[in-house]
Amino acid sequence: MRTLPPAVPSVVLASLVLLPALAFAGGEGGGHGATLKEHGYSLVNFLVFVGLLYLLAGERIRAAVRDRSRAVGADLRDAGAAMDQATAREAAARDALEGLPGRSREIEEAFIAEGERLARTVAERIDAETAKLRRAAEATLIAERAATQRTLARELARRTLDQTEALLEAGRNSLPQDRLFQDFVVSLEQDAPGGRP
Repeated sequence: MRTLPPAVPSVVLASLVLLPALAFAGGEGGGHGATLKEHGYSLVNFLVFVGLLYLLAGERIRAAVRDRSRAVGADLRDAGAAMDQATAREAAARDALEGLPGRSREIEEAFIAEGERLARTVAERIDAETAKLRRAAEATLIAERAATQRTLARELARRTLDQTEALLEAGRNSLPQDRLFQDFVVSLEQDAPGGRP
């Protein structure tokens, strides 16, 4: 045998409380001219329908209401979390917006400082490269000068030797060789012991 749920007595009790109230409201004191006799069957039919509905589908209705309540609660929690996140984002955006002028000044100063640092770095590199090129040019100039001096010295020595040889050859051809040889021989004979007086 099926037992009645614990809420059935409360439904019956509510109907017992409502019947006299409805009868009083529908009676002569209500002033509408409707009596419990006229509407009693409809009221009883309605109460029986509500009771049967509660007995047959009460658990499903409670489960549906409970599930719907849980779903609504989850939706409310999600909405609350989304609202909290939106509020946090709004606060962060407001803080960022309020700090934007100062932040833009900081960014501008950082860009200016970085530009000056890059300009100094480029100038230092240009100076270093210029000094390196100058040293390389000086070394090349010294090497070229030394090579040119060696070439000129060799050329001068060669020309000097050529001119000396030419002069010696010309002088030898212009000297009276026979007479000089005889004078040399005579001088040797005079210098020799027992030579000619």
